[in-house]
Amino acid sequence: MKATVRKSRINGTVRAPPSKSYAIRVALYSLLSDVEVTSFPVAQDVSSALGAIRGLGLEVKAGRIVRPENGVRHSASLNFAGSGTTLRMMMPILSYIGGEFTLDGDETLRRRPLSQITEPLRAMGMKISGDNLPVKMVGRITETDVTVPGWESSQHISGLIYAILLAGGGTIHIKPPVISRSYIEMTCGLLKSHGARIRMDGNTIHVERSELRPFRGTIPGDYLLASFYAAAAMATSGSVRISNLPDPPKEFGDHSIVSILKDSGLDSKLLDSEWSFRSSDGRALKVDVSQSPDMAVSVAAFAPFLRGKTIISGIENLKIKESNRISTITSTLMSFGASVEQSGEIAISGPLTQEQPKIDPGNDHRIAMLATVLGLSMGSVVMDAECVGKSNPDFYSDLAGIGGDISLG
Repeated sequence: MKATVRKSRINGTVRAPPSKSYAIRVALYSLLSDVEVTSFPVAQDVSSALGAIRGLGLEVKAGRIVRPENGVRHSASLNFAGSGTTLRMMMPILSYIGGEFTLDGDETLRRRPLSQITEPLRAMGMKISGDNLPVKMVGRITETDVTVPGWESSQHISGLIYAILLAGGGTIHIKPPVISRSYIEMTCGLLKSHGARIRMDGNTIHVERSELRPFRGTIPGDYLLASFYAAAAMATSGSVRISNLPDPPKEFGDHSIVSILKDSGLDSKLLDSEWSFRSSDGRALKVDVSQSPDMAVSVAAFAPFLRGKTIISGIENLKIKESNRISTITSTLMSFGASVEQSGEIAISGPLTQEQPKIDPGNDHRIAMLATVLGLSMGSVVMDAECVGKSNPDFYSDLAGIGGDISLG
């Protein structure tokens, strides 16, 4: 499917897409306690997480997950499609469940390296056939005082927290630097709110034996997915109000995009779970995305419309996303005529000068969103546009509802 995007003006109110990251964590919580959600998002990554749960013998009925009376399966073939989050979280969990598991995924996930996960799991006694999908895992880990690296991804660390809870408690030592710490804190926040006794002391996570309560609730909105609606308003001299956002934590994370834009002089504010954004004159940004790597694409969507040169640093982790985002951010912006320099960081300057470029997003949902947002100001054709379904299948209909002139076909 391609999206033909024409010059438009964005104005209106839209609901923030539900957070796939949070939804995946809730789905995996069903391995620890009962789960009942108003409804799970239909994003492809969430479907992959629910598929993995089903593969272990759990039953998903609407938003309710029922655990088998005789326990989960200890032998299964699981396909994670394109969900790196689910795969990276599940590998430590499967290692502590124990058994024999065959893991696979789509072409994008097969390209993504796993050595930062496989090496420490092997050191603890798990047999793993390779460092890229497909792999076979055989064995069971019982060790509860573990040391893992933290500089490539945090998702396996979140998975280990679940695994150590399954094991009855223990300690996780993270070798620095620790990137994406905010996602570890998301995991801890969800688990602690349901009775888990977890304490994060610097780079050490202490997990105690816990009595966990069932999860009953909803999936909150996602700040970074919502940021593309704000960027669309910026690109088209419009305004937007985005509802259904959770209260932001104190720590730096995805939600910080609201204040980062405000600090640059833009009309960006959050009040009572609603983000109000109006296009205005703003200064270039300087953002280190090492603790929120997905923010890089969102910042790139605003950069050409700001005064001066926007600098995105802390980008090393971007190489192992759905695409090599250092490359795809750069190529997408340059296709629109923006000035982009890349050497250890990404430097972006506007204005956009090239109308209606044809963009291949490399099967990366956020790059497709970037190309669409920029296209609302210049026109564009986005190939393989259906990849937005990985995180937000309503992306194009949402934009159309607030003024976006987009044809799909």
